[in-house]
Amino acid sequence: MRRTLAPLLLSAGLAGCTDTCPPPTSIADEVWTVFVNPVSWEGDNEAAFPADTSPANGVHTLSVVWPSDAPDGNVTVTIDDQAFQGRGRWDETECGTFALGFNGRYEAGGDVHAFSCAATLVTWQGNVDGYLDWEETWQSAEGEIGSFSSQAQLRSIQP
Repeated sequence: MRRTLAPLLLSAGLAGCTDTCPPPTSIADEVWTVFVNPVSWEGDNEAAFPADTSPANGVHTLSVVWPSDAPDGNVTVTIDDQAFQGRGRWDETECGTFALGFNGRYEAGGDVHAFSCAATLVTWQGNVDGYLDWEETWQSAEGEIGSFSSQAQLRSIQP
């Protein structure tokens, strides 16, 4: 019995290894509505910080496009219809898990947020969840300036 069971278990384990994760292009058509919640933060001129327009806070739309199935490469990250270029790393072992690095200038309501972001995310069945390391300098529509950095949680929500 013992000799028969070992080859069966081994063949069952090897069969599981043949499954492959979908490529990074599999999320090209996803547009997630997300809620970003700063878990910890620091900054200066906090009283004037335009938190309502920062992409590192509140509800936003998010999409990520890989131009090819290569797991490591350039990506386009779009937040609220504003596109930013960056780099992405798609995990071919932990299906749906990926890392991003991107930066740019996000504008909303007259406020400007010049930012850089490193993100670790996972997607499954139309959802996305993960963490952001966020750094920005900002200028409010009223001319106030300051900086903001945070570690934030990102979670998809129903629109």
